[in-house]
Amino acid sequence: HWPCSGNGDCKWIFRKCGRNSTNNADIYVIESKKFRSKFMYVTRDRDVRFYWQDPEVVCDADINFQWHLFRESCSGSNLVSNSEESTASDAVFETYYIKSIGKNGWLWIEPWNRVLVRDCRFAWEFQARKSCGMARGFVFNEKIDRRTELEYIGWDRD
Repeated sequence: HWPCSGNGDCKWIFRKCGRNSTNNADIYVIESKKFRSKFMYVTRDRDVRFYWQDPEVVCDADINFQWHLFRESCSGSNLVSNSEESTASDAVFETYYIKSIGKNGWLWIEPWNRVLVRDCRFAWEFQARKSCGMARGFVFNEKIDRRTELEYIGWDRD
């Protein structure tokens, strides 16, 4: 993804909506910090756009606003859920992976800067770098933890 231009353009708030009991992972919606109430959404064509939504109802508005957030394990070989119970390090500059719940695919940046959701067509999609490459890996250069939301600042592709 192209470098951030500053002025808050690459600041995102991950608002926790609850927990998926099937895979025991937290559910988030992703809001632009600069353009409040604009949330990341996956279209029918699997393109990623930002749409206005009332923050009070966005968690229940449409499944295409919902995401799981995973990060690489300490060994870099597997992905682990970014949940409150996680015991892995919360260090900044870790590689994160963002999976659409509505489309069951990974947030991906193509070389020509198109942002979309793609499938990982490997049986080992949770084996981080070994399976689907780094086009779906993101590094945040600042993190602020809160009980119900995570604010990640500086969205750079690894």
